[in-house]
Parts: sequence; structure tokens; C-alpha cells
Amino acid sequence: MLTKTVTAIVMIGLCQFASANPEAADRSTLIKEVLKVTGIEKQIQQLPSMIRGDLARSVVNLSPRYQWQLEVAIDEAFRPDLIYQSIYDSYDRQFDRQRFTELLDMQKNPLVERMSHMEEDTQKEDAEEFHQFITYFHSDSADPNRVVLINRLVKVSGIAEITVDTQLAAIKGLTDAINPALPARQQHSNAQLKDIYSRLRSNLLEGLEKVALMTTMYVYQPASDAEIVSYTDLKKSETAQWATNLRKEAMVDALTDIAHQAGERISEVLIRANAI
Repeated sequence: MLTKTVTAIVMIGLCQFASANPEAADRSTLIKEVLKVTGIEKQIQQLPSMIRGDLARSVVNLSPRYQWQLEVAIDEAFRPDLIYQSIYDSYDRQFDRQRFTELLDMQKNPLVERMSHMEEDTQKEDAEEFHQFITYFHSDSADPNRVVLINRLVKVSGIAEITVDTQLAAIKGLTDAINPALPARQQHSNAQLKDIYSRLRSNLLEGLEKVALMTTMYVYQPASDAEIVSYTDLKKSETAQWATNLRKEAMVDALTDIAHQAGERISEVLIRANAI
């Protein structure tokens, strides 16, 4: 939301070093496999279009010329290969062969494979089915015990927090870069920005937790309660929690840096357009 394109681009930068160093090649392969099987590679494909769309729509009253320049600046900053490389570098810095191997072994667990198949099957289904499920969910017909089990899984997985903190990282990076370019009367102080970010995170998290609960309820409908409990226990393991924290840290760092660079480019466009 191109995997071959991203993989090819990363391979170009790594092939010479990797081929000359077998250990480095193995390390590189391990990192890329983790990024793939844990869904991070696919998430990277979805991030740019989401960010670009929201950002482009948020800036209005620009002439076609400057609107085009704005979209080019956004496209150049939020390229999937740049995001991938930044995240790859974070995983490389935090490389732990034992942890990565354990994580890959965990993905081969029959229960994990079954849950993954449910996720893949859901992506093939009609969106109307999901909307019907949401209507059912809001009709108070959902099993309260099931809701409790799924909610535990959502909390342990950190789905909502990773999504919110990734979004917020992009917002902060952009805002921190654009804010100094604004006229003095429109600028926010560091204290004001800190307060804005805090309130925004709370609001986003509240909404995303509800979405994550409903989505997870829908995706794992075929799973029994016992399977949900076992899957939650797997997600609570030390290795899984380490991987969740690493994923969040890598995503936040990547989006913060890239968004800040995007903000600087956007500021230049807005200044030329006399929009700020």
C-alpha cells in the first residue's frame, strides 16, 4: 500500500559488500527476511501513499504550479526505498542474531502460520463484509468474553501504539521543520508543540484502539478462544516484545527524519508561493 522494486534497490547498495563478506551476506539476508515475514516490508509500501494523500489534501489554495511542486517534494521525500533503507539501518544497528533467528522460528509456528493465513484471506475479501461485521459489532451482539480476549491481544501486540506513533512521527517531523519558516505570529513555541503532540497522540490512540479491536475481531473470526489465548501468549514472549519495540523505534526514527526533510522542502515551496 513494488516489494520487488524495494528489494532490488536495497540489494544494489549491499551486494558488493555482502559478496565480499559471507558473514555480512548472512546478516543482510537475515535482516531482510525479518522485515519481510513480520509484515514491515508490506507496511512500508502503504505508508508513503497514506502520508502523501493526507499531506497534499491539507495544503489548499495553491496555484497548479505550486501544487505540483508540493506533490513532487512530498513524493521525493517519502519514497519507499528511503523508508526501507532507514528501517533496515536501524535493524542493522540493533542486530542480534539469536533474537532474529528466534523471531523467524516463531513465524514457522503452526499457530502463527494459521493466524497469518487468516490475515491474508481477509485482504482478499470484499470491504462490504467488513462493514457488515462492524454493524454487528456495534449492535452489542458481540460476545463480551471474546472482546476481552481480542482486546488483550491488541494491547500485547502494540498494534495501535505503533500505528499512532508512526503517524505522529511524520506529523512532528513535518511540523518541526515548517514551524520556523512561518511568520512569527503563526509560530508555536516548543511548549505549545509539546502540548499539541501530547493531546494529538491521546486522541489518535483512543480512535486507533477501537479500530484495532474491531479489525482484529474481524480478521481472527475463524480462531477459537484457545487459539487467541495461545497467540497472545506468543506475542507476550520476550523475543516478540523485543521485536515489537525494535519495530516501533525503527519506524519512528525513519519517519521523523524523512518527514523533517520533507518539511524543509515543503517550506521552500510554500515560501515561493507566498503561502506562508
